[in-house]
Amino acid sequence: MGWFGDNSGGNGNTTSIESYIIGTKPYTYTESVNATADNIGVWLKYGTSWSNYIKCGIYYADNYAYVGETENKSVSLTSTLTLYTFNFNNPKPTLIAGTDYILVVWGKAGSGTAFVGCTLDTANNTAHSQILAFNGFPDPYEPVNSKYHPSIWCGYTIEIQHLYKTLSEILGNLETLSHIKSIIKTLSDKIGNLDNLSSYIKTVIKTISESIGQIESKIKYSSKFLSDKIGNVESKVKGIIKAFSDKIGSLENLTFSEYITEVFVEVLGMVESKTRTKEYIRMFLEKTGLKHKYNDLKNFFKF
Repeated sequence: MGWFGDNSGGNGNTTSIESYIIGTKPYTYTESVNATADNIGVWLKYGTSWSNYIKCGIYYADNYAYVGETENKSVSLTSTLTLYTFNFNNPKPTLIAGTDYILVVWGKAGSGTAFVGCTLDTANNTAHSQILAFNGFPDPYEPVNSKYHPSIWCGYTIEIQHLYKTLSEILGNLETLSHIKSIIKTLSDKIGNLDNLSSYIKTVIKTISESIGQIESKIKYSSKFLSDKIGNVESKVKGIIKAFSDKIGSLENLTFSEYITEVFVEVLGMVESKTRTKEYIRMFLEKTGLKHKYNDLKNFFKF
């Protein structure tokens, strides 16, 4: 809970509240999130014995539009300046972050005199006063400026629904308050309480670490498998090259004939499919610099 306004009690000056709506200078509600206005506190006393009805209210400072009002309470004042609190009626007004407000107090005329404690500031004629018989609060407020700055403050509570709304606006893609509530509940269920947070984080980190370890192991296995396979292929290609070299002496004089066909059949007898045969032939031709002959061979072997 917080408050804004003036809670000083004034500097020894007072002004009448009987049939006067006495208003403060503008005060800014400075929180970064909205809040619910709970009550208004005001410093009051009598000049002569007084007991009657008093209520307080709040207006926007920029256009004097009505925001809300407190209970209408019968009060018996004393000769000593005393702080009195008036609770807002339901539904309680919402205070908007960064907005300027005027806080007011209003008393019903009767026997005796009633005063609010003020700070007299002749250099700053920015407080407010409107003469009006005690009744319903006007909308808008129609004050004149005053040099008597009343000691009035507004208490508020930043309730959870305002935090949900702010979270929703910040997160953007979370479209509903119920969605946010669900997220908060899930986090609460997972973490339990803040005392267990460290343990929970450690568990998460351990799980991630184990998963990464498994991935590294699989990568190493895959690398070895590929290396073994590539080694086998290179060995077979080398075997093909050696076989051709042994058979025809010089690769530069290579011609495409039944003889070459016989060599391929002998060397590639272990190959299970035409696809792999083609691949070995392609690799052989790349190794020997005769890659351009691949189409001739392909046609020759009827691939």
